[in-house]
Amino acid sequence: MNKCNLCESDNLDRLYTVNGFRTDKKFDVYKCATCSLVSASVTQADIEGAYEADYYETAYPGYVSDKAFHDRNNNAILKDIEKHFPKGNILEVGSAFGFFLEQAKKRGWDVTGYECSEYASKAAQQIYKVNVKSEDFLQSDLGRDYTMFTMLDTIEHLLDPLSMLKKGAQVLKPGGGAYVCTGSFDSLHARLTGKRWRMMVPPLHIYFFTPKTLGDMMEKAGFSIVSCRYHGKYYNFGSIVQFLTGISKEKLPKIPLYINTFDVITMKGRYDG
Repeated sequence: MNKCNLCESDNLDRLYTVNGFRTDKKFDVYKCATCSLVSASVTQADIEGAYEADYYETAYPGYVSDKAFHDRNNNAILKDIEKHFPKGNILEVGSAFGFFLEQAKKRGWDVTGYECSEYASKAAQQIYKVNVKSEDFLQSDLGRDYTMFTMLDTIEHLLDPLSMLKKGAQVLKPGGGAYVCTGSFDSLHARLTGKRWRMMVPPLHIYFFTPKTLGDMMEKAGFSIVSCRYHGKYYNFGSIVQFLTGISKEKLPKIPLYINTFDVITMKGRYDG
């Protein structure tokens, strides 16, 4: 890693080295001495093929079987968006199976998604009937046709998050919005656990934001900040028990459990043109 993605400084201080997720490789984690953005030493080669079928089986076990809980969370996000922005054309980067866009479509939005995994984008198109392209959004030639740009737990996976935010601003109509969710590196949870923080999983996660660094990056991309807050979500109680004990969740009732670990932030921005 040569330069900071936010401020382009090459004055990066190494914080520590961490074991990679689903790889034997170790990664250095750096903090920019100029703007404080934190990033891991991940390259394009490290993430080649990382988001195909086995990703959803190992990194997100139960992703499809817990869809009802995703739907509940996604509708809460859409209600939040609709408090600030009118319905129209919504674009999501990092759509996975299209669960979020499926709910947006049901609520009256016109939806478009981009997803790097061909496996996931095919599922979105064929099973959930939403328009998710397995293409590079940065290379798209879309016009200013959108009222909302979203990245839900996506920006931390990107090699060049600033360019993605700038591209998002370029497809929005004046007054359009951005909705970005990611982990918060300066949260109490992250500070107490350090290199063992649950979000510290390179090469899948590359950037680790704070409200300050995410806000600075969104502003540099052309957005004014509307709000920032910690948010929780509903989980399947059975999935949590399975993760902790190994007991099959199929033997347990599907009970929605709301958890806010106060280490995930949602930031809304507005593009004024």
